[in-house]
Amino acid sequence: MKVVINNVNVLVEYPDVIFDLEYIYEQLPEGLAEYDPWTFPAVKYYWKYYMQIYRTGKVILHGLKTLNYGDVVREATKELEKYVGKLPEPKTRVTLLSAGVYVDEPIDIEALAEHGAIYTPEYTNCATVTVAGHNVLVFPRYISIFGLKSKEQLDRIVKALSEEVKSWPKLTSNVF
Repeated sequence: MKVVINNVNVLVEYPDVIFDLEYIYEQLPEGLAEYDPWTFPAVKYYWKYYMQIYRTGKVILHGLKTLNYGDVVREATKELEKYVGKLPEPKTRVTLLSAGVYVDEPIDIEALAEHGAIYTPEYTNCATVTVAGHNVLVFPRYISIFGLKSKEQLDRIVKALSEEVKSWPKLTSNVF
């Protein structure tokens, strides 16, 4: 099994900071930012990563591909400092994590459904299975894990998957 991080969103909180969103929006490069306080309470900045900047000193970085996000947070802080001046050391945490697991042998989704997985082939080509208390989507060669909040959650699910997948029915033909 091979685990791949697909998306990580990180909340970056600058303590005791209030951002002037109108000012920030006006300072950002034209065409790379959006701000309409009537429809969304943050400046949307399409930097290296998609960034939502909130008045309360919070920033959400979207679309990271790693859990080692320290360098990205430092880069984002430097980018913001160009427009707002020196910022304090931020607190950070993962707010959303999704990953995928490539399996060594293709899973027989129809047979898996006979063992309790939810599978509606007329709507989708995957089955839903609960592993370690979390729903995952099972495709023949790939398992999608989404809606996580931490690496510990991911590790727990991957550990449980590594055992459960052994007992799942495998495809015997070379269909996939």
